[in-house]
Amino acid sequence: MPTSFGMTGWLRRRVNVIAGWYKTLHVRRVIFWQFAMILFRIRDLGPLNRRFAEELAAGCGDRFACVVDERFGDVDTAPWPKVSLTVPACEQIGLYCPDDVGWRCGDYGLYLARARFPDEPFFWIIEPDVRFGGAGSAAFFGMFRSDTSADLLVADLRAADRTYFWEFMVAERGLAVYRCIFPLVRVSARAIDYLSAKRVLLSRNERRQRDWPNDESFVATLLKNNPDMICRDLNDFGSTLYDADTLSFWKPLDGDNLHMRSDLVTIYHPVLFGADYRAKVERVEAPQPDRRLTRRIRRRLIREVNKRTRWQ
Repeated sequence: MPTSFGMTGWLRRRVNVIAGWYKTLHVRRVIFWQFAMILFRIRDLGPLNRRFAEELAAGCGDRFACVVDERFGDVDTAPWPKVSLTVPACEQIGLYCPDDVGWRCGDYGLYLARARFPDEPFFWIIEPDVRFGGAGSAAFFGMFRSDTSADLLVADLRAADRTYFWEFMVAERGLAVYRCIFPLVRVSARAIDYLSAKRVLLSRNERRQRDWPNDESFVATLLKNNPDMICRDLNDFGSTLYDADTLSFWKPLDGDNLHMRSDLVTIYHPVLFGADYRAKVERVEAPQPDRRLTRRIRRRLIREVNKRTRWQ
């Protein structure tokens, strides 16, 4: 039998071992939760997208899933979990689906992923035509691991004027309209819950369905008008992560000949390859039909109606 002194020493050693285990597990848990889950928003998982998915998954501690537009067929995303965006899946949670829902409503992927992964505190959602200069995607996401305050992290976050295409669609009485660009966004779970409830509310308004706001206008406007939500631009953290030459909607970047910065983490978008790049250039450079007068009149009428009414 050990003496009372020996028993005390034995207990102390056991307590120290248990305390060490707890500390290790706690540290690992903190490090784990600092990685926001990454959602890869795709329509297919061909070789280019698969290589980018592997890079993203490796950089986020494997807390990674694919949000797939499967309205026209199943997509195999193995070995990663899949969030399937289909009209029935969206309608099941009360969301109206325009014909171009897979393109227009990138925020729907967040709502579906939130239901699939309810314990995640933050989600990044990223499009396949994004690339990272400098030390790559792992370095980019690492810059934001310690930030748990922002409900929205996004590029080009600013007030919208009447020249913004989506402005009249998201207008509502009492709302200031904002805009952003949506290829790379982080949203908190509580913000997703708030946005989802508002989208469901708007879905019940048949008149508003004819001019359905896109993800960029809806998310930026709703969260910026909510005083409880913290919204920040990706360039607000001490480094210039993008500028008008590296990230835009209208300036496609040739992925086969793109020289990215090697010294600083930089976001590039849209980075397209081969036929996809050439097709985007043709669309951007194609002359647009002259519908300015009729479009202005229609937009003005809808804007005035929307600004004087609430969604429900």
